[in-house]
Amino acid sequence: MKKFILGKTINMIISLFTVLTLTFFMLESLPGTPLSHLGKTIGTQAKHNYLEHYNLNEPILKKYINFTKNIFLYRDLGESMIYPGRKVVDEIKRYGSTSFSIGIKGILLGLVIGGITGICSITVNNKFIRNILVVVSILMVSVPSFIVATFLYYIFVVKLTTLSTLTLDGENVILPIVCVAISTAGIYAKYFREGILEELHKDYILQARAKGNTRWTLLKKHVLKNALFPMITLILPQIAGIFMGFYVIESIFSVPGFGTVYIDSVNNRDYNMILGSTLVFTISYIISVYVAELLFIIADPRLRRKNG
Repeated sequence: MKKFILGKTINMIISLFTVLTLTFFMLESLPGTPLSHLGKTIGTQAKHNYLEHYNLNEPILKKYINFTKNIFLYRDLGESMIYPGRKVVDEIKRYGSTSFSIGIKGILLGLVIGGITGICSITVNNKFIRNILVVVSILMVSVPSFIVATFLYYIFVVKLTTLSTLTLDGENVILPIVCVAISTAGIYAKYFREGILEELHKDYILQARAKGNTRWTLLKKHVLKNALFPMITLILPQIAGIFMGFYVIESIFSVPGFGTVYIDSVNNRDYNMILGSTLVFTISYIISVYVAELLFIIADPRLRRKNG
């Protein structure tokens, strides 16, 4: 276990440095500058002051060294280049909390819907209903989130205008949460159904069936638990992807979330905001994958022996 943790920690650090380094130099190679959002009428002295304030006149290598030093030594992501005076960390907290709240509630709701759909598509006696549930799962997986979001917006905001005022904790986020849930439920239903079917054909289940155990008893005691656990590798990275993965949904419902701010930063060449956002997303994703692998090792004795 110690060997695994040490190896993964080293890999995490290398991955983080690699992503940030590539992002930094890609931004430096892009045409245009952060000054573009200020317009063409800005004076020469104002341009000079702007470049000096954000150290944009320095050589690229020096900028990279200062960038990494500020992050890892001082934990300072700097100021937004679009909105001078606003700290990148504060902006990420402000908009990231909105995206995280919508995303986590949507994923949990999607997990419930997907889990029920996956179980019922196997356990329901009526073959017609089982087939309907399978088709619904396929549709939820196949239909892009922007189509789902547009449909919900048209029905509940344009047509049924009274429903657009529904709030949760004082915010108009119910429809975005439902949209996230629909977009993720199909994936969970598919994986859960496949996991259950795989477990039902394993030797220990067949032996238990031969001893007289009912299918429902086996589902409750063994199959559901074993089929649900592998989904951790799917759910945790999705939670990390909350910050970037629901940009389209945020745009359609006019939610001031993390994804929207990130795209605006890219369009306006707000280097500090782009790098800070990339750092948060990368750390979240790497940690989520690491935790998922660690939980697998803890749960599986064979993997524990293999990893020391």
